[in-house]
Amino acid sequence: MELKNLDDCSGPGRSFPVYPGRAGETTAGTFIQELLGVPTASRGTARVGLDELYSTVVALRQNTIASEFLGGAKDPTP
Repeated sequence: MELKNLDDCSGPGRSFPVYPGRAGETTAGTFIQELLGVPTASRGTARVGLDELYSTVVALRQNTIASEFLGGAKDPTP
């Protein structure tokens, strides 16, 4: 994902991966989260940030599309 500083349009954008590829690599979600000053939710060794929420949101959207528009993933209750 490429992000560009709109206050300085003459400069090049910065590219970030959507998913972490290497240890310590900053992803687009991590960069935006830090930019906005949103703390990462953590408890013990468990950690939840924008990167973790993104995959959950995508899965929920796919299930909604399947159930609402394609007639799949029906609710088993009568």
